[in-house]
Amino acid sequence: MEGALQVCRNCKRRVASNHLGLHEAHCLMYLVLCPECKEPVLQHEMEEHCQGGHQQVGCAMCQQSVPKHSLDSHEAQECQERPVECQFCQLAVRLNKVDLHEHHCGQQTELCPDCGQHVMLRVLARHREECQREQLRLQKGKSIPVPESNICCHYCNQMIPGNKYFHHLDRCRRVSGAVTPSPVGKPEIPPSSPLSWAAEDQTSKAEKDVRPKLKNRHRAPFLSEKSTRQAPRGTNKTTNLSLKSNGKLRASSPVEDETAYDILRRCSQCDILLPLPTLNHHQEKCRRLASSKGKQV
Repeated sequence: MEGALQVCRNCKRRVASNHLGLHEAHCLMYLVLCPECKEPVLQHEMEEHCQGGHQQVGCAMCQQSVPKHSLDSHEAQECQERPVECQFCQLAVRLNKVDLHEHHCGQQTELCPDCGQHVMLRVLARHREECQREQLRLQKGKSIPVPESNICCHYCNQMIPGNKYFHHLDRCRRVSGAVTPSPVGKPEIPPSSPLSWAAEDQTSKAEKDVRPKLKNRHRAPFLSEKSTRQAPRGTNKTTNLSLKSNGKLRASSPVEDETAYDILRRCSQCDILLPLPTLNHHQEKCRRLASSKGKQV
């Protein structure tokens, strides 16, 4: 059959069946296979082919020895030192260092043109998609379905569902004081976890209830001018007990007073949490009240 193909026994090429005899006669007379690349080469050019094509040369980037005929392929596809482009800053970086470079480069922030927030480069593309979808929803005044995907919050570094991202971002920004992530090379301050918001609110409320007002914090906590004038002679002043040590009155500086009010202790009688300067006065009242109740019983 004229269109059938057969393989030449010498050069291993596929040749039409009706030309195979003539081809093999010519091939055996003039062509030989290169032992390195297995390509058919003219006999009188074999020496030049081996010296020029199979000579070992060094790669200019990684200094690895490769055959001369495969140098271009090595530099374009195999060399680990070849330059590649960073996806964030578009600078040329060596292939074996591009992962580390993009990790640090992706932590830098850029202003989102849609919402005006500073967003890390590694999540900027996804942020812009969500941001534009949210802007479109606000313009149309109706809800647009949001795909179920998680987005990394750049304030607390937690993965938030896409349909709750903007609500979380607004709240997280207020709690963290709109602190942007630290630049590369500087230590990052870990953001407060959303799980601790409730605990912080309760702690701040408790401190607000038990701490005295600011204007009285730099004065003697228990000895006011009015109470000193009205106190009868010879009476035991319970408030002086907390200021005496070894029978001597110890004066405290405003800085010490300020620090003392930051220390909270529980009353041994009623288990109420109080600042240290007011604890002794409170405990004395608690003891008298407990003793009076005991006498009544």
